[in-house]
Amino acid sequence: MDLGTGCGVAAIAASLAGARAVQAVDCDPVALAAVRVNAHLNEVSIEVLQTEWARTKLEGVHAVLAGDLWYEAHVARSATQLLRRIAGAGVLVLVGDPARTHFPRIRRRQLASYPVAVSEEFETSAHITAEVWQLLP
Repeated sequence: MDLGTGCGVAAIAASLAGARAVQAVDCDPVALAAVRVNAHLNEVSIEVLQTEWARTKLEGVHAVLAGDLWYEAHVARSATQLLRRIAGAGVLVLVGDPARTHFPRIRRRQLASYPVAVSEEFETSAHITAEVWQLLP
């Protein structure tokens, strides 16, 4: 499951990596329209679900992916609380974050780090470091 999927990058990557079933979850209908287009362009099958994160059903979910959800304090708080509850239920929670201010600094384990070129229009420099973490309960 890709929670707060945005354009569906993590969901598409999971499908391309061989996941048997993939769900892309977001409350934004525009984001989910982008997921449908991107899934079609990448020739993958993804179940697209429009719902609030807290209402997401986890039956049969083995892993939850979440990317770059820590850009605003209120979003960061709710995302972190929900993802920690999910991790506490025994589900693997993997998150990607480019060192946003509100990303949790405790109860996490770094799995990877990648330099990424970005637009200075949106970031403070031309390169950032994107990190992949396992979020712990």
